[in-house]
Order: sequence, then structure tokens, then C-alpha cells
Amino acid sequence: MMPKQAANQVVIRKYANRRLYDTNASRYVTIDDLKLMVKNSLDFRVVDAKNGQDLTRFTLVQIILGIESEGHKLLPIGVLQQLIRFMVTRWNRFYRAISNGR
Repeated sequence: MMPKQAANQVVIRKYANRRLYDTNASRYVTIDDLKLMVKNSLDFRVVDAKNGQDLTRFTLVQIILGIESEGHKLLPIGVLQQLIRFMVTRWNRFYRAISNGR
């Protein structure tokens, strides 16, 4: 099931061949186009064209990784390490909660 679209939100469909399609503009776009949309504060949601799965978070992380790979030090190593620790701790709490519920 596809999530509801917010008003003024652009829907980007991601196809199996990794192509991105802007359904509002009826054209294919690139990650750089999406980066520009973020810069211009345009709200968008990326969905898998086949099953409707929301891929927005994954795509935003992909944009950040692209910026980092260009040599820009977007996030200090310490922040990245804290983010990983936070995620692992959160996952462990979740796992323990569901394990204890069995």
C-alpha cells in the first residue's frame, strides 16, 4: 500500500533499472536533480515503482553519501559514529522488547 501524498509533494518513482521518474513533471530525473530539490526546499517522496515501498530515507542517505564521496566533509566522523551507536542501541532495545514478548 502506498503512503498518502502530502499536498505539494512531488512523487518520484524509482524503477528496477535505478531510473528515477518525477511524476509531477513527467520526466526522468537524477540524484543531482533530487539534491537540487532538497536545496530548494521542494518536498518529495521516492517510491518503488513496482511495490510502492517508500524509499525516501534511503535516497536522502544516498544523496549525503554522494556529497561525502565528492570530498565534502559533511558530517564529522564523531557524529557518524554517534549516529551508528544510537541506531544499534535503538535496534537492540526493539529486538529485546519483541523477544521478551514471545
